[in-house]
Amino acid sequence: MEPGETVDLNLTPIQLDSNRPTFLHFFNPACPCSRFNLDHIRALIQSHQAQVRFIAVLQGDQPNLREAFGKLGLNMESVIDSTGAIARAAGVYATPQAVLINRQGQLYYRGNYNATRYCTTKETEFARIAIQSLRDGKPHQPIPLEARTAYGCPLPKKQVQKTAITS
Repeated sequence: MEPGETVDLNLTPIQLDSNRPTFLHFFNPACPCSRFNLDHIRALIQSHQAQVRFIAVLQGDQPNLREAFGKLGLNMESVIDSTGAIARAAGVYATPQAVLINRQGQLYYRGNYNATRYCTTKETEFARIAIQSLRDGKPHQPIPLEARTAYGCPLPKKQVQKTAITS
């Protein structure tokens, strides 16, 4: 899936908001890299929650997955993607990954949050830059290679089924 293509979430529990973009945060509590960027996610939510709808897409099969995620205090909606339908629809194959969908339901950004696991490099805060660009009305830009090469944990094979990022 490429930026500008429609993200088909019809067979998933997610309903897009036609009044604001939707940010999907693909998260697996068993993946250390998913936990490394929690402070960065909190900052994104705090800065943009009035203009962007944030949804955590929880991956994994841990018991009480939603409750465990709730204890992280991220102040965002969450859905469990036990079948991988949301990941497939968005072209996600690993966690953590960010997906930004514009109000028309088109992919604006999909990839890493940053070039570093702890999201400490300001100039490569890919997810933040994408949110700001979309808010500023800029057209989607090509996604840099380092944003498309996952550094986290792969989704279970039964969930992936041809979702690898190829662009």
